[in-house]
Amino acid sequence: SKPDLMNADEFFDFRVTHIDSSIITLTEIANREKGVDTDWVDVALRQGISQSHSLRLEGGSESFNYYFSGTYQSIEGIAKNDKYDKYSLRTNLESQIFDWLSVGTNTQFTFVDKSGAAADFGSDRGAFYFNPMIEPYDSLGNLVLYPWPEQGYFRNPLVPLNYVQDDRTTRIFTNNYLVVEVPW
Repeated sequence: SKPDLMNADEFFDFRVTHIDSSIITLTEIANREKGVDTDWVDVALRQGISQSHSLRLEGGSESFNYYFSGTYQSIEGIAKNDKYDKYSLRTNLESQIFDWLSVGTNTQFTFVDKSGAAADFGSDRGAFYFNPMIEPYDSLGNLVLYPWPEQGYFRNPLVPLNYVQDDRTTRIFTNNYLVVEVPW
């Protein structure tokens, strides 16, 4: 479950009472008057989904054996833009060509896509720590990179959603063989 964080009114009262009312910025005052109350954790989260599908086919005869399999796995984490996709294919073939000669292959192909960057939660600019009196989007619905003009150090915790991060891996592993049986 999610931690109980301060809403905008509680945050404002805490800053005025326990810190110093002179540090309240014009943006905070204007947003408080507009009723801005951003739950940054809710804005950065989504319902996570995980799915996995597999299919395999195997069989053979006295002189030929086969095994084919395919797997798809997809995980969408609870943080927005946190995604993992994996595709795997496997083929095992063996053929007895003559009594003394067989050939075969064990081959696996894997493609993994971990592209994208999730919303920021942990840093001092993350969703758990960000000011609830600040809005993540402008009036047109565009993500504001630095939504608190007087505090330029604090970037929007959703900024990583705009990153172009390609993290794709393709792997092919194969073991091919030829078996010759000699009579001695």
